[in-house]
Amino acid sequence: MYDLKKEYDQFGPWLVEIRSEQDIPPQFSEQQHFFDDAVYSFKIPVHQERRNMKPGMLLYPEVVIIQNDFILHLKIDGERIQAEKMWYTDVLFLTHGGDLLDNYIGLQSIQGEMVIKYNLVSQDVASHVIKLLREMVSPRKHYPVSNELNDHSLLDKVTYSFYCGTEKPIDPLHILAYQSELSLTERKRSSLMDLYHNFVQYKLLRSMIMTDGVDLIIANQGKHIIDIKDANYKFGHTFIRLGLIESIALEPHPNFPELNVLIIKVALCEFTLAVDKHFSIDKVLQLLHNIHHVEEMV
Repeated sequence: MYDLKKEYDQFGPWLVEIRSEQDIPPQFSEQQHFFDDAVYSFKIPVHQERRNMKPGMLLYPEVVIIQNDFILHLKIDGERIQAEKMWYTDVLFLTHGGDLLDNYIGLQSIQGEMVIKYNLVSQDVASHVIKLLREMVSPRKHYPVSNELNDHSLLDKVTYSFYCGTEKPIDPLHILAYQSELSLTERKRSSLMDLYHNFVQYKLLRSMIMTDGVDLIIANQGKHIIDIKDANYKFGHTFIRLGLIESIALEPHPNFPELNVLIIKVALCEFTLAVDKHFSIDKVLQLLHNIHHVEEMV
């Protein structure tokens, strides 16, 4: 029997792992069979202060179930339950990011994106979930990475240390490229409305490209370009299967002549990153070339 008082006593802004049948919110009792063979599952609390809630009220309107072949996100929508299901074979890339307390886990496929929102206090649970998903998304094929591609001089960068402090490691990392923060002095003007930008100065934020031999990992600050007067507390980590990358290229930035746009094509989706004109993708291209060579030999 579900213990409503225990549920209330445990309630807070954090994610709660579902360890047994007694942890499943009663609103999802008819979906219990999905929990039986789950690799991992957890419930997401309602965005309310504890003092406004009472035992028996809807405290957990969402649950996430990680199965061996798919992930299921169930959400209460009025009197019905909305279900999002994504097979791991359909996942093109994973994202993990946030802004102060409001963080998220994202899975992107050709059909769309599944977004799971959570509070920063549950960073440890979210990092565990990201690690699980990275291990389960298919195909997980490990490619050899030459030590010559790893830039050890970048190990002391804040972007790298933040990534290592947030994500749980699976395989050793190799740093392929790094973009430092850069003040921007130019912006293309297209109309009188753009006169406003004469009084605004922008800066390019830090980013780093890494690999563990399975994923191409892009770590950045959640945004690419911001007004220098704006505070930014965002972070963004993107994991793209190396074997799914179709192409990678640099193109001129549409608004800032000092910059390029890095475009990574994965199926019908594109991942973009703003970088300066001196940013080199030679090591990334060499890695992809080596991967294609390995594939041809198989």
